[in-house]
Amino acid sequence: MNKKYATLLLASAVAVASTPALAATTADLQISASVVGACEIEKTADLTFANYDALDPQDVDAQGTLRVRCTNGVTGTITLDEGAHADGAARRMAHATDTNSFLTYELYSDAAGGTVWNDVDGVTHAGTGAWAPLTVYGRIPSAQPASPAAGAYADTVVATVSF
Repeated sequence: MNKKYATLLLASAVAVASTPALAATTADLQISASVVGACEIEKTADLTFANYDALDPQDVDAQGTLRVRCTNGVTGTITLDEGAHADGAARRMAHATDTNSFLTYELYSDAAGGTVWNDVDGVTHAGTGAWAPLTVYGRIPSAQPASPAAGAYADTVVATVSF
């Protein structure tokens, strides 16, 4: 063997032996998030009563629609306030021009009119993340406290979802 070649071979072996081996370590990176519970509500159809005949009174029924959605797993309670012209717990629509004339009405969560829907007795909604319709049933009862004046009547009720 050539002395020059043996020296070169020995130098290469020393260089490889003196190169440190690569080391590896690991670390766990934790990933987290929180989903915020939320609900939202919106009107999809106003509640508009047909004409009420004060001389031949009959109950007049109508319905409107809200829709609500809550985060999956969140339960919301939907309440309706007494309206802008309430007299205590009695809901009333006000005449457009006669400030002394009112037409009483009530809102219900069922078509039969058995469950009053107000700011105490709300409707619950179990959230799935999808929009769900809620029908608001209204009734102008035939027995009005006073004979209402002819004309247009209106009220505004605020719907709230609490969660």
